[in-house]
Formats: sequence, C-alpha cells, structure tokens
Amino acid sequence: LFMALSTLTFAVMALIVAVLGKHIVSFEIVFCRFFVSLAVVSVLLRRKHVDPWGHPRYRKLLVARGVLGYISSACAYYGLTHLPLADATVLIYIKPIMVLLLSRVVLGERMSWVGIASAPIALVGVLLVSRSSPSSSSDAHSGLDGHHHGMDFDSRPELPRGSHLMAVVVTLTSAACSSFSMLIVRRLRSVDPLCVVFYFS
Repeated sequence: LFMALSTLTFAVMALIVAVLGKHIVSFEIVFCRFFVSLAVVSVLLRRKHVDPWGHPRYRKLLVARGVLGYISSACAYYGLTHLPLADATVLIYIKPIMVLLLSRVVLGERMSWVGIASAPIALVGVLLVSRSSPSSSSDAHSGLDGHHHGMDFDSRPELPRGSHLMAVVVTLTSAACSSFSMLIVRRLRSVDPLCVVFYFS
C-alpha cells in the first residue's frame, strides 16, 4: 500500500515538475522541494523527540544517502524539465531494475526469474528513448492536423541532438544514484525513517 502511494505521489510530483519547468529552472524546483521537506521533517522529529543526527555509528551512511538522494533529485528534475514527460518517467523508472542488479552484486541477494526477464526489456526501453528524436517526440503529441488537444505538458523548445542525449544521461544518473541510495537505506533499517529523510533534506 505504501509503495503504491509512493508511486502515485511520484507521478503527481513529476507532472508538477514538468509544468513548473516551463517557467523556472530545475534547481529552483529542487531548492523548494528540499526546503519544504526539511521544514516538515524537522517538526515531525521534534514531536517524536528523535535525534535528527542519528547514532554516530550510522552517520557516514546517512550522509552518503543524503548526498546520493540530492544528486538523484537534481538529475531527475533536470530530466523532467528537459525531456518529454513520458520519456523522463521511463528513464527514472529504470531504477527498480538497477536496484535488482545491484542487490545481487552488492548484497548477494538472489534474483527471481521475473527480475532476470525484466532487465533486458528495461534496457531496450532505455535505448529506444535515448535514440528517439526530440522532434519526433513532440510530433507524436500533436494531432494529424498539427493542433494539440487539451493540456500539453510537454510543450517545450526542441533540444538539439547532443542536448537531448545529455538529458538522457543525466536522468539515468538520477536512477543510478537513487538505486545506490536504496541499498544504503536497506542498511539503515534500524534507524528512524525520519532521521533518514532529515539527511535527505
């Protein structure tokens, strides 16, 4: 239930970021996101009487999780504001496959046959997005007569080929950093979740 709620929240967030990206740069959105998060989690920590810095034993992991989380968010917002919303979302959601592979390599966890089968399919999706033309993406959202119907969340200046590829790489970097941060969170199971979020803020 919480995972489903998290996915729904991310979808709404991605939509909002894509809309805001037409008016302000992605780093301003990142600043607002972390400012609000820090304010909220600080109040919750105070109410629960939890030390925001956590046990000294886990502080290095908490700092690493916070740094990776920040890089992941900054890169994700860049992708959401420079790529078509659908393309950026596909690239960001490669994260579960990365976590699956890294958990096998880093944590030694077993991979299910579903995960093994999903990995190459996800890779094909990434290749299709990275090789797609920015102009063809915008054309796909237009009607045959060249008119848009309803709200268009992807109306943004076309990126040159090199800039498009850079946006793809940056978005994949977001997925990679987020994947590593998930592995760190797995090691922080004994730490209060609010403390983990505090370092992420």
